Amino acid sequence: MSDPDLEYKIRLDSGQIVYLEKLIQTQTYSFLLAGRPNKKINDEVVDALKLRASNEDLTEATLLLPPERKKHLWAPGEPDTQLIARSSRSEEWLPRISSIAVLYSMRGKCKDPDMDGKSLTLCFFQDAFDMEEVTKQIQSVDWDKHAVECCLW
Repeated sequence: MSDPDLEYKIRLDSGQIVYLEKLIQTQTYSFLLAGRPNKKINDEVVDALKLRASNEDLTEATLLLPPERKKHLWAPGEPDTQLIARSSRSEEWLPRISSIAVLYSMRGKCKDPDMDGKSLTLCFFQDAFDMEEVTKQIQSVDWDKHAVECCLW
């Protein structure tokens, strides 16, 4: 683990302090060259994000925050309302950015005396590249339920 003073520190809703060690963000549909997403494609996108997180071998625990699925990309009243009228009923959109965050906490309540912290890889989606939104997503995590004990050093 890196020096925690150099990392992004987040206080969870529970009061627990966690550190963001790594953040991987990509445009959710960067692979989609033609057509529009639907439920099947989105299920594959979500599964691929979880698989990528587990293949990164980042932590022993991975949690997916279920994404909001929308019938159209733009809200009524926004400039692209013409696209909504033409959109297919089978169309389904995920938020525009898919994210993987590697988190850890130090000196927490560890049952194993050889462990000195907890870690968790979190998968989530958000509407823009925005650290404020990253922080909000992370703050909602039930750390004691999902993070696993680890040896940080």
